[in-house]
Amino acid sequence: MQKLFRISLMISAMAIALPASAQSVTKFDGTYAGVSGTSGEAGGTRCPNVPAPAPVTISNGAIQSTGAGAFQGTVGADGRVVLHHSPDNIRYDGQIDGTGTMTASGSSNRCQYAFTWRKR
Repeated sequence: MQKLFRISLMISAMAIALPASAQSVTKFDGTYAGVSGTSGEAGGTRCPNVPAPAPVTISNGAIQSTGAGAFQGTVGADGRVVLHHSPDNIRYDGQIDGTGTMTASGSSNRCQYAFTWRKR
């Protein structure tokens, strides 16, 4: 009987923990407007200026942009962001802070790039 009670208590605890972790990812859900884009040299190459990025939408931890130069990726419960940009297939790592600002940076073998979005 005691063993059955412990098992049901563990199952209850896990059931409560699952929605809490899902909520922590969904707190980032929404649309983020592109604010700025910057580029810098990596290896002595003159890099082109980059515009502010297209807006992105976050839903259940998945990130998707619209428009040219698509970003796709994920956001974790801690706000850590991993994005991939097509067509150049550059990985961007970043963070969403407590004010709703998302920043991400990445580099090719020639240039470094950084982008900023702000939650609407």
